[in-house]
Formats: sequence, C-alpha cells, structure tokens
Amino acid sequence: TATIYLNGIAYTNSGNHPAEAFDTPLIIGNDPNSSSRTYKGIIDEVCIYNRSLSQSEIRELMHLTRKPQEDSSLVSYIQFNESAGQALDRSGTIHNSLVGGCSRVTSTGPFGGGISDVQQITGSGTYAFTNCGLTFQTLAAAQTPNGETWLSRIHQQPNEIPNSSSGPFYWILENFGSNQVFDTLQSLQFQNTGFSLPSCSEYTLYRRDARSDAPSWGSALDNADDCSFLANQNSITFNEGNSVAQGGQWILASTGAMPLHTQVVETLAEGIHLAPNPVKSESELRLFSVEKDLKVELYDSFGRRVAVWNNCNNGQKLQLGKIASGTYFARFSHAHGMWMQRLVVMY
Repeated sequence: TATIYLNGIAYTNSGNHPAEAFDTPLIIGNDPNSSSRTYKGIIDEVCIYNRSLSQSEIRELMHLTRKPQEDSSLVSYIQFNESAGQALDRSGTIHNSLVGGCSRVTSTGPFGGGISDVQQITGSGTYAFTNCGLTFQTLAAAQTPNGETWLSRIHQQPNEIPNSSSGPFYWILENFGSNQVFDTLQSLQFQNTGFSLPSCSEYTLYRRDARSDAPSWGSALDNADDCSFLANQNSITFNEGNSVAQGGQWILASTGAMPLHTQVVETLAEGIHLAPNPVKSESELRLFSVEKDLKVELYDSFGRRVAVWNNCNNGQKLQLGKIASGTYFARFSHAHGMWMQRLVVMY
C-alpha cells in the first residue's frame, strides 16, 4: 500500500508500488512524462526523507520548519527562501533551479520554528500541552474533541496579525478527534506569553482557521480574566466566555500600548544568532544567518531599543557600543519573519 497525508489525514491506496530509486533528476511540480500534469499553485517547505514518517511525526511537524542537524534521515530540505538564484538544499547538496515560468512569492503559510505537543482528549478534565505553554480545562460532562489533538507554538508572528500590539508568537491547535466542534472551554491559560504589562484587562485572544493565511482574525474572542507576571510564572488566562469551541490558530494581543516582549524564542533551525554570547560591552558581535538583509535590533529588559543595524548578512561584524551589563534581546527581522535571541552583556 501507499499512504499520503493531506492536512494530517491519511489516504491509502492498496496495490503494488515499487520502491523509488531516486536515480533520475527530481522535478518538483511537473510530471516529465505528461506535459499536462503541471502543478498550478504554491509549493513551500519541500522535505525528502530516506524513510517513511509515522502519522505522529507528520502531525507533529506539519506546522514546523525542519531542523536538519537533528534528523539525519532528512536528506533534502528546500525552503525557497532565497531572493534570487537557485533554491538551496538546507540539508544536502541537491540545489534546485526554477524553470518553466515559476517564480518566488513571499511565504504566508502558518509554519515556522517552534515546538509541538499532543494530548488524547476523550473526556472532561484539564489538559496541559506543557511543551507549548498552554493548559485548557473543559466543563464537566462537556463534549470534547474525542481524539488526538496536536498543538504547535510557532516562534514568530504570523503573516497577518490582528493589531500592531500582537504577541511575538502564536499557537495552532489541530483537532484530529471525531468532534470538530466541541463545547466551549471553561478556561485557557497561556504560559510564557512574551508579554509583561501588568494590566490584565488589556490582553485579548484572537482566532482564525488552523491553516489560514488570510487577514481573517476578526474581532477578539475574549479579554483576559487573570494574569501572572511573577518570575517563571508568566501566564494569561481566559475563563468562561472565551468562545473557543474548535481548533485553529490563536494569538494574544494587547489593547493598550505596545507590550514588552520578554519571552526568549528559538531562532530558525538553520541558525540565526549573534556571537559571542555572552559579549563584553564596547566590543564586536558577529551575525551568523542564512537569511539575508536582516534588520537587527537590541532591546534592554525594559523594552527600550539600544542599538539597531540594517541590511545585515551572514558574517557581518556589528560594533556594540557602551551599554550596561545585563540581559538583552536581539530581534532579527525581514519581510518574511521575525526571530529573537537572548544576549548577555558583561563588562
């Protein structure tokens, strides 16, 4: 048999399927044996493994960019992130050329660097997606998803945000249970949110469909009911009235001033970071990045920008001025995304 997955759902064809030797040139989006079989659409995040992925692996990874250094079975990984030239293989050496009239567009899909977690939700109770920093509670005797439920936290903002004070990352709940619509949750608690403003009523929760890239967040579902910003206990909770009764993408935002994003998020798997770290004040930093033309900003723990460098590329040297010792946050951004890194400055 042969099984393919669409949005995490398996479709199987029974029959004899000879193994593919991959001993001829690989063409993405076109059948060389039929000129009419040409893909019309958008292709991104092409991954080729030398093994079959399990259903759990497929669902875990479906919203995450890959980490080639952590999986030797990923023999080719093509992201199409280059502004021109070949589409580079981030895992191997099978670089690709764009031919036949295809062109690059800005990626808008709901995926990025992050982490996933799973729960079997078959009854009422409290379910903690610990890796992703989200816990939710159902009402007693409530109708629940009744099956496998995956949550991914994406460590960058989505392509569209509900307002300019949206948080630095978002969550995606993929419900593979038998109940696609369930009873409204009793509560949702988001931990390590990236926010630190003490006024709880200013925080709002937004939702759009799990695989949407449209500006379809709509109005806020709810305002936060409880917040904690103690050390190692950063959390924002939405209780009854949150209107969450199905999977989708969730993002937090603030109705007040632009919040201070204090949560440290991981960079892309390919590596975007400054070194050395820790670094001495009034010394030199070096940028390591596969992304081009980055804007690099440095913020102190109060959210004040203390340095900025524009149009930065791999290997570029950045001169650090005289700043106080402490923990800072480097933000890397361009048209395709935003990533952060903790940077420690010492005298």
